[in-house]
Amino acid sequence: MVATTHVGRREALAGVATTAALAAGVGRTLASFGDTASDSGSLTSGAWSACRAVYTDGGALASTTSSGSVTTYGTTGVDVVGPAEGGFSGSSYHLPIVDGNGDLELIAADGSTTALDVGSSKAPRGAKSLLATATWNGHPLSVYYPGDNASTLYRVAPGGSAEAVASLGNGIKAAIGAGDVDDDGVEEFVFVDGSGTVRYIVPATGTTSRQIASTGTSAGSNNNYGVGAPAGVDGYGDVIPAVNGSGGLGLLGADGWVEKSLTSGSTAKKTAVHACDFDGDGETELVFAGYSNSHLRYLDDVGGTNDVRSVSDAAGDPIPVDTKRGIC
Repeated sequence: MVATTHVGRREALAGVATTAALAAGVGRTLASFGDTASDSGSLTSGAWSACRAVYTDGGALASTTSSGSVTTYGTTGVDVVGPAEGGFSGSSYHLPIVDGNGDLELIAADGSTTALDVGSSKAPRGAKSLLATATWNGHPLSVYYPGDNASTLYRVAPGGSAEAVASLGNGIKAAIGAGDVDDDGVEEFVFVDGSGTVRYIVPATGTTSRQIASTGTSAGSNNNYGVGAPAGVDGYGDVIPAVNGSGGLGLLGADGWVEKSLTSGSTAKKTAVHACDFDGDGETELVFAGYSNSHLRYLDDVGGTNDVRSVSDAAGDPIPVDTKRGIC
């Protein structure tokens, strides 16, 4: 069940309609709409709200918007998490997780659970890792995960069976997500290999075979891999949010750092970060666990003023984040 839900503020955005559900927002992330409900799901009237950042607190699954609208789901002992996804049927959004038993599941907005059939592939557990969701390379919307003892990228959709996507010679520790990181008009799939290097799968075309390419870069990874799913950032195109080795926030492209230090000094814990339109202003922000206390924060005006902002819950308290998992 949903243990706690705090209704957050709504930020007006002229000309944007609303729906009773959640919809895909900037940077392929989840954005919620409020005010006017519609059983048909059509867009009628209302105001834009923030996308949803996923994290754990004491191993318990939670998510929040920039207004501190925190939701918990009654799900504890979570091992691995992925970003909120609004495209699966049956709920306004789902959160992919691996639980303490090693089971890959989707947690719905109301806290209900859908088990995913991984067969003998074995989802990651008890170590640094990340899950991803994507509609990629002709496949339907699926959860992507490292399987076969971190040697193979798998995908699985609700009601289906696990399918091997790619067997990776140097292994796969974390599934990151899809995006056109090399700016060729086709989305690649980003992952962290067995040595911690951020790599990506370039799909085959009519004239070329599938390739495994590398950014040549490892993000900070003291707690978890300090990367997040690719997202569109104004002025940069599709980039990979990342934490550098000094705890600064940066952006990775196909060939390495596009911006290595958007922030000075140690700003973020070396764990997963999330890029989305977190504050509902139509631009992409970076959501992260703060370096000094692991509280949830976000970087606003990315590539511009790079302002670090804090988030408080409904009681005015900071939001703690388990650094073992970080933020998706």
